Amino acid sequence: MSPLEDMSWPGSATGDLNQKSSDHYDNALHDQKLDSWRVCFASDSTEQCIETDGYIRHEDFVCSQDNVYFHDVALLHLSEKVSNIQPVCLPYAEETLPSGDFCYWAGWAAAETGGINTNMKFQVPIPIMSSEACSQSGFWQNQLTASMVCAGFEAPEKLKSSCMSGAEGALICQSASNSAWEVQGITSFGPNNCFVERKPQVFTKVSAYREWVEDKMKKYSYEKNMA
Repeated sequence: MSPLEDMSWPGSATGDLNQKSSDHYDNALHDQKLDSWRVCFASDSTEQCIETDGYIRHEDFVCSQDNVYFHDVALLHLSEKVSNIQPVCLPYAEETLPSGDFCYWAGWAAAETGGINTNMKFQVPIPIMSSEACSQSGFWQNQLTASMVCAGFEAPEKLKSSCMSGAEGALICQSASNSAWEVQGITSFGPNNCFVERKPQVFTKVSAYREWVEDKMKKYSYEKNMA
């Protein structure tokens, strides 16, 4: 486990970027530039937004006809380093999460205020679900891979507390070994209406891409310095 030493690299899900702006997304894939994008970091009272100048998506990213995302991970490079923000750690490669452990799902979700659609910050406790439970009939069955992690409640009456259809963000868990906070998941896909479908949320498993993240960061920095 290690923190993100270069504070100019936030992670994201490729599918989230694709949904936000498909026209610019296509152009971005061509030249690896996202000069019209900003990444915002918010606390309870302040918000800091920084422009991006580079984008790297996973080369094997695929979206199925069922809107299931595979290798749903991307890196954004910020035009400047972030200040006054406490980073979370990256987990060890292939680190696993015990079923039933509670993590925090934090990010942004759509909300309606006075008839106006806005984005609201959210943070909800949510338990890790085993791949066996998440793959059962009525949930995601055979659509899961080893590079995904599920979180949510099996009991329908408990689902409401973590229902966030269309949300974006990260799954933050506390390490059992040293109490450090780690980004264990990136929001990938889930039910279109979690109150109706009653399916758990699926996250990209960050530990499965630890080496990919490090390799891409090093390659990008090397090529940028050589340019």
